Amino acid sequence: MITTILILVSLAVMHFIYESIVLPSIRLSLRFKLFALRDQLRTLLMRNEDAGEVFRIQQSAINNSIKMLSRADPATLAKFEQQLREDEAMRNRVERRMKLVDEYASEEFQTIVKETRRAFRSAFVANMGAWFIYIVPIAVVFMCLDHLKGVARKVLSIPEGELEKVFEVDAAFA
Repeated sequence: MITTILILVSLAVMHFIYESIVLPSIRLSLRFKLFALRDQLRTLLMRNEDAGEVFRIQQSAINNSIKMLSRADPATLAKFEQQLREDEAMRNRVERRMKLVDEYASEEFQTIVKETRRAFRSAFVANMGAWFIYIVPIAVVFMCLDHLKGVARKVLSIPEGELEKVFEVDAAFA
């Protein structure tokens, strides 16, 4: 019982440290990266003023990423996907904007797009980081159980005469 309490207290402390010290630092770093990407985009726009709409769309994407840094998690993304399924007009706007961005030919622009998406994915993973403390042990247990199931199946398939050889089982106990 004391071991269980110590484990739970340790997990709570680790969770607290991650959420209050580590995660804000990661988010701040990502925020600065997104600011730098937005500055690169604006500099690129000054050189290519003919592509204003696609640049405004990407700037909006960067601004949305900055706003969503602390809320990029499975629940938020599930809510967004549900909204897209239910609202056809929004879905069409999103698809049109994605197509414009993806089809723009500038390599430097596409690099900014990829880095923006990478930063958002990093925020998603970072926001899930504290949950990995809880999820990884459970996943390991399930993997071990799955492995055990396969091994148990093989052990139970050993012919009786070979069981003694493998496990050095005394025939008197069988």
